[in-house]
Amino acid sequence: MRGVRGQAALEYVMTYGWVFVGIALTLGALAYFGMLDPTQWTADRCYFGSQLTCEDALVDTAASELSFFLRNGFGKNVTVTDARIIDNGATIGSCANCVVMLRPGEGGDIVISYPAGRYTERQKERIIARVEIQRTQPAPMGPGPWVGVPKHNITGLVFVRAQ
Repeated sequence: MRGVRGQAALEYVMTYGWVFVGIALTLGALAYFGMLDPTQWTADRCYFGSQLTCEDALVDTAASELSFFLRNGFGKNVTVTDARIIDNGATIGSCANCVVMLRPGEGGDIVISYPAGRYTERQKERIIARVEIQRTQPAPMGPGPWVGVPKHNITGLVFVRAQ
């Protein structure tokens, strides 16, 4: 009687063990071919905080540029004086001529160039961008950065599919 119970237990483990191996192989094949990649199913997003909202972002692999649209929610004029792509603490891309004045409620495009081949086309990319802003005064002083006015860094996250 004792041997029958052992045989039944062994048959149970062997039968369902092979089912488990089959499921593991199937999941492994799906993961290998990219079907289980979570970035494939997540939406594009761009976040720089509530006062400097990012409404649209694009990684153009042909031009080697990251561009995004920022809207000023500070209630005062601000000027973007610098923008950079940061990777592991090092700057890998920067804005060539990046002085964009943003009036309250209005927005502007920021374009950052990066080294060619850095991002792969049709792949979701997680990019950390740092934007330097400075409060600006309306006329008669005119737009632009001034000596003595403090600069502030805002670090944002851009998660977008490269095109």
